[in-house]
Amino acid sequence: MVVSVSNTCAKHAVSEINYPRCFAKELTKEIRENANNSEWEKLRTNLVDLSNNTDNLFEIMDEHKKVSVDTLNLFEAVLRKKKLGNEVWVVVRSAINRKMKFKKMNFKKDEIEFISKLEKTLSSVKMSVEEFELLMNLKAKSNAEFHKGEDQDPKIVKRQLETTLPDELQDFKNR
Repeated sequence: MVVSVSNTCAKHAVSEINYPRCFAKELTKEIRENANNSEWEKLRTNLVDLSNNTDNLFEIMDEHKKVSVDTLNLFEAVLRKKKLGNEVWVVVRSAINRKMKFKKMNFKKDEIEFISKLEKTLSSVKMSVEEFELLMNLKAKSNAEFHKGEDQDPKIVKRQLETTLPDELQDFKNR
């Protein structure tokens, strides 16, 4: 992966997580300045950097998608192995998805028994039902973001990359 180093970003102790955002801001600033000053060779170099970094971002997004899917698939397999069972798993997923979709606070009475089984299974890996709900929510949002289509307008992709996570997912941002 090729990463160009912006002088401003390199001067400051920018964390690895914030580096792409810092670099993008600096690169955008340099592009504007070079275009306004008719610095065509520098502008051409900036555009090559922008293209390389866009490619790198797509690689990162693809890797993130693979890791997220693999992690959740592994977690689902572990839950099944822990004898949660297919029937329970189907009801649990449905209940959590319904709860998220309709922004409900609690599960239905007929779901409580299955959620209790999930809770017991999760306790063996020191995880709560609420944390599991966050994980499922993260997966759903990640899938929705990644499956929007291959041929997206670069401006839309850039805006999506610059959006912040919802408040309920901020804990995952800096991990």
